[in-house]
Amino acid sequence: MAAVEIYNKWKKKGKPERITTMRHADLSGLKSGEKLYLVAHGSETTHADRTAKELAELLLDKGLPAGNVVKLISCNTGDGDGKSFAAHLGNLLDRKNTIVGIRGLETSEHGHTRASSNLPEEAMEEYYEILGNDKSFQLAEEIAQKAKIFLSKCDEGEVQQTILEAAEQISKLGETVTKKLDVFFSKWVTTLGKKESEYIHPAEIKLARPTGPSGFSSDSFNPDYPGLEFSF
Repeated sequence: MAAVEIYNKWKKKGKPERITTMRHADLSGLKSGEKLYLVAHGSETTHADRTAKELAELLLDKGLPAGNVVKLISCNTGDGDGKSFAAHLGNLLDRKNTIVGIRGLETSEHGHTRASSNLPEEAMEEYYEILGNDKSFQLAEEIAQKAKIFLSKCDEGEVQQTILEAAEQISKLGETVTKKLDVFFSKWVTTLGKKESEYIHPAEIKLARPTGPSGFSSDSFNPDYPGLEFSF
């Protein structure tokens, strides 16, 4: 659902956006500054059951260029900030891309990814009870599983439409349970702001060190007189 909300948000803005799976992804065509949204279940140590090392290797294998923003639409990938999954991934990519992780539980509102505070055990029991007693949730799971199986073997041209159609079906099924969940969320969930929700691990741009007329590095320049070099 998060992927669909992001897609719809960008579509309204008239910006090109497409949904695909990692199996079909070719990232070599990304332009500098473009955002890559990776939507999957996450934790403090994994994203789609992959470790940071495995994900870094996969992204590089798929042709990820330098200078992009990789946003992990996944729970807990920003927990720990500089020691988070997002930070680890950014370091493994040699700090050539900015990585954004979510602190806490990920939730999406009108295409905006935000985090919510971790729920107490009591609340989680109530949450699973609501889902367990609703037949539409079971049907939604069946739709999602069916789509997942189809996506594992379909052509890339069929991916986006399959995901959008499945999301629309699930959305219609969830109208009843959504009302119950709205009450639940208003009781238990505190949604954080954008700044609090995201941990941003910035890229580090490495530039060649300029030299002065004598061949010495710019470190030898007199800071008070930038046009001159120190005397030796």
